[in-house]
Amino acid sequence: MTKQEQLIIILLIIAALIGTGLLYHRKFYKTQVTPEVVKAREVTVSKEISNEARVSKKININAAGSKELQKLPCIGPKIAAYIVAYRNNHGPFMKISEIKNVDKVGEATFKKIEDLIAVE
Repeated sequence: MTKQEQLIIILLIIAALIGTGLLYHRKFYKTQVTPEVVKAREVTVSKEISNEARVSKKININAAGSKELQKLPCIGPKIAAYIVAYRNNHGPFMKISEIKNVDKVGEATFKKIEDLIAVE
């Protein structure tokens, strides 16, 4: 087989892979709006609203226990335990942004809870 024939075969394989990828993309990523899709979006929105509704006043991260911290979005039992342990080892938080020093609490989590927490 000559180099030119090998190049043609390689180009045909690449073209086939690209075509397959485009079909896959079109089939699976062009979501049609069906009643099921609308319902799934409603459930997602209602979960977000219920998370905010669970926190009616700001939670003092210097005084809250594990159960109270778990009322915050993205804070489950494990992260709540990390927050309490960090507070016990390092003393009270001086600013709410210091909660990012806790393992597993990053910028994304902080953005979701910053309006719901206080240090006083």
